[in-house]
Amino acid sequence: MLTALKVSFTIAGNGEEAVNAYKRSPASLVLMDLQMPVMDGFKAAKAIREFESSSGGGKAKIIGLSGGNV
Repeated sequence: MLTALKVSFTIAGNGEEAVNAYKRSPASLVLMDLQMPVMDGFKAAKAIREFESSSGGGKAKIIGLSGGNV
């Protein structure tokens, strides 16, 4: 669906990969799975916020998503 809308996106396999991808190329919107392996979405979102604060960059909108019970 995102491709059809011509939206640029990156897919990460786990929370640690998501944080590293954001550090390489900050996005304006992050759709974050809350139940990811290695680092869950809550910790990944916190790490992104810490990176934003330390780098002086803007703040992405982070939307937490879950397919299960949280």
